[in-house]
Amino acid sequence: MDTNAANEESIIQANIHRLQVSKANLLREIEKIDQQLLHETAKYGRFRNDRNPALQIPNEIITSIFMLVHNRLRYANSVKARSEALRFLLSISHVCTRWRVIVLNTCLLWNEIIMTFRHGFASPVPLECLEAHLIRSGDCYLDMAFNLTGSYIGYPSFLQLIGRHSTRWRRVSLLVAFGNVSHFQNAFQNLHTPVLEHFSVNIQNTQGGGPGTPRIPYPSDSPQMFDLGSPKLTFLRLAGAAFGTLVPDCNMLQTLHLVGWNRSFLTWERLREGLEAMPLLTNLSLDKLCVRHARDPFKDSQPMHLPKLRCLRIRDPYSPVIMMLPLMVLPKLESLHLHHLEMFDSLSIPTVTTLSLETCNLQEIEVVNLVSRFPNVEELGIDDCSFSSLFNLLSSGEAEEPEPWPKLHTLTVRELPMSDVVYLVSLVLARKERQMPLQVLRVDRRSRTVLRNKHRLDWLAGEMEVQHRDFAESWPPGLGYDDPHDLED
Repeated sequence: MDTNAANEESIIQANIHRLQVSKANLLREIEKIDQQLLHETAKYGRFRNDRNPALQIPNEIITSIFMLVHNRLRYANSVKARSEALRFLLSISHVCTRWRVIVLNTCLLWNEIIMTFRHGFASPVPLECLEAHLIRSGDCYLDMAFNLTGSYIGYPSFLQLIGRHSTRWRRVSLLVAFGNVSHFQNAFQNLHTPVLEHFSVNIQNTQGGGPGTPRIPYPSDSPQMFDLGSPKLTFLRLAGAAFGTLVPDCNMLQTLHLVGWNRSFLTWERLREGLEAMPLLTNLSLDKLCVRHARDPFKDSQPMHLPKLRCLRIRDPYSPVIMMLPLMVLPKLESLHLHHLEMFDSLSIPTVTTLSLETCNLQEIEVVNLVSRFPNVEELGIDDCSFSSLFNLLSSGEAEEPEPWPKLHTLTVRELPMSDVVYLVSLVLARKERQMPLQVLRVDRRSRTVLRNKHRLDWLAGEMEVQHRDFAESWPPGLGYDDPHDLED
């Protein structure tokens, strides 16, 4: 009995083993067939793709099409469109093997890098993605804009990675929510940047102090950036904690943006000496600067001479503009942009032909002063300002007095209040009666809606050329490319 049971058990075990072996063989056969099926399916897919007329186009033409679409996205005046530029590259690289090879091997599709890092660099993934861009860009010039909005962990690794490619930098913009200034000083000090033209750093917050901390002078002994040379640097923005702590060679600068920091102040003498030391300075933007003059009442502040300056922008000054503009000698100034001013005074500058006022609340006496100081304005921009005093002055000149701004021919209006439509209409009619009509009116969408609701848009279109101006113009005019971090607070 025991012998029969043992024999039966052995037979069952043998059957189980035989079935397991058969199953394993069948699974291997299925796996082999699956691999063959995938291979043949891929061959069939490539065969069909090769017969597709779209894929008969030469690589050069496909590359041109990809670059045309990609450039249209990344140079669009829209944050959403620019964010779609990278997604476009990823999408077309998934269409077929040939397109993927073309995308990965076209360096000019990867040489502009626009990235936002919301969580710092604690994870290796962001740096790996950035490194892939840098590698795929080959030896092309690099145009890079980074928003570092998250944790500051890993900044040295990030700065070291982009620093290894400094010889290819052409335009670099950094917007840093919080950063240690020393990390940037150490990273930028010994770099060689032979083709760098545009450099922008905005460090919004850093260690030390608080909202109630007294202002201190900007440091005067900061180490110089780019010790190995940046001979082509013509555009520089230093904002927040970067101002006064990161100092490059400024001999070739043509465009300078200085954005102050709420914890520091600048003496007038230091500002004057620094700007006068830039012989080619053509465009100057001063934003949120706190400028202090000598406390000695018997010591006059020396005027600032900027003989080549053509464009000046002053925004949100922490010090009254009447303490700055009257001391600036600007014999070639052509364009002036004033933002958020409540007082105004200046020397007479007859060369100014373009004037922009944004969120300015000037009293009538200051408006009169404004018109008299810039008598030859040809283009006027009004953005979110009260029209009443200015437009009344421009439309109600006395017969025995010189006509205010007789050369004015173009008016740009943004954020037009409904209550100011009547002043705009009065201005148009008055200048038409005096044989000095406005020729061009530029308005944004909101202003067009207001004028349409008042039944004045079509009437204005009959009196002059009405142009749509939904986006603010880049500054300075004629820059030739997009400045991603202009006016980023």
